[in-house]
Amino acid sequence: MQDTIEKLFNILHGIWRFRWYVVTTAWIISPIGWYVVSKIPNTYEAKAQVYVDADSVLKPLLRGLAVDSMDIDERLGMMTKALLSRPNLEQVIREVDLDVSVESKVEFEMLVAKIAKDIQISSARTHRTPRPEPPNLYTISARYNSADTAYKIVNSLLNIFLEKSLSSNRQDSDRAQQFIAGQIKEYEARLIAAEKRLREFNSKNIGRLPEQGQTFFQSLHSVQENLDSIDLEIREEENRKSELMKQLKSVNPEQRIVSIDGTPVLSPIEGRIKTLQERLDELLLRYTDQHPDVLEAKSAIAALEKENEALTSSGGTDGDLHTTKNPMYQQIRLALSEIEANIAALRVRRSEFNKRLTKLEQQIEVLPQVEIELKALNRDYEINKTNYDTLIQRRDSAIMSQQAERMGENAELKVIDPPRVPVSPIAPNRPLFVFLALFIGMMAGVGLAFLMSQMRPTFYNVKMVREELGAPIFGSVSMLALPGTVYKRKLQLLAFLSANVFLVVVFSGVLYINIR
Repeated sequence: MQDTIEKLFNILHGIWRFRWYVVTTAWIISPIGWYVVSKIPNTYEAKAQVYVDADSVLKPLLRGLAVDSMDIDERLGMMTKALLSRPNLEQVIREVDLDVSVESKVEFEMLVAKIAKDIQISSARTHRTPRPEPPNLYTISARYNSADTAYKIVNSLLNIFLEKSLSSNRQDSDRAQQFIAGQIKEYEARLIAAEKRLREFNSKNIGRLPEQGQTFFQSLHSVQENLDSIDLEIREEENRKSELMKQLKSVNPEQRIVSIDGTPVLSPIEGRIKTLQERLDELLLRYTDQHPDVLEAKSAIAALEKENEALTSSGGTDGDLHTTKNPMYQQIRLALSEIEANIAALRVRRSEFNKRLTKLEQQIEVLPQVEIELKALNRDYEINKTNYDTLIQRRDSAIMSQQAERMGENAELKVIDPPRVPVSPIAPNRPLFVFLALFIGMMAGVGLAFLMSQMRPTFYNVKMVREELGAPIFGSVSMLALPGTVYKRKLQLLAFLSANVFLVVVFSGVLYINIR
């Protein structure tokens, strides 16, 4: 950090050695800059503000657009394009006599481009906080290097705007409505004919029309997939049935199944009876025979024993299942019954899908053609309906536009702020440019002084000599200035300060003149 500060002081010392370069350069560049600033032409701006009923008065100017579908920004954009069109700009140039000094087509084109660039049309909404109902207040402004010319340009634009806004010509609107009405009648007849053809076709082909969202081949493929799925399920169920039949043959229905510890495997009812008996034994240890829980348990055991006796003694087709003492045999027989019921249901479904498949295959030559004809009829109907709806919307839009135009005949149009000849220019910012000229002159002088200090370097202390030469320093001798030299330095410093003060005085005078 210390080295950086020392280097900075050395640079400032070097610039101070050549300080007269700074003053001289500033005295040369600054007056030149001030002279250039004085030659920059002034730019004047004239303005006019107009209140417009955008729903009616702007309608003739924005003909062909739906007035109820545009917001304020779109209207502003269209009004800007309309007022700044080529014919309007040429009319402004002729009225203001700007084409008097034009000698060629190229110059005229450049003049048109310049006028279009210098004219601005803005809305009060773009300069204020948006409100629920912002006023349709428009500002027309123009800039030019002559105050009188800027005023004439704005005044000419304002007159053009008023003339085109107040003029109404409904011939184009009437012709458009007549054309739309004729087209509506034609498409209405087409739509009725298409609906009739579609209705007759549907009546003629009842039962052969495709299902919702499916073509003939999609329906055929769906039926075939369902049929294959049912066949697969039937094969699976039959395989399960075969396996269960094998297991059933290997099981003795009268044999009690014994577990690993030697106890017989009970049937579900016997298992419940045993569980209730164990619970009854626990209850009897705590309660008497007349306790409600004990009575309830005895009643449940008696009911289960009665049910078990009924099952073992019942006859019929499934008597062997009821009389068997082997629970595994019972479970296998129940599973077989369930599988047989599933197979019967699947075969019914398979028969139904076979009928559907046969019916579709018999109509393979007819149904695709029916689908093609139906698609063509629907497509023709949708096209006619879309065109008919579009024409109805355009007719309604044309009617609303014409009504808005009629209302616009009595609409209010006020020039809130008429154009005036501007008194003072808005550009250039001469005080800023005057200051920049002085600043650039001073910076150029500082840069030149720094360059000279680098071209003619000097050692300012013993440390610089040691660092640059790399030789040992045994001592240094201080310079003692003579009285005449001291006096001469004071005079030089006084002259330097006087030159700077005089430069500031001249800068202040120039700045004062440009502020005025």
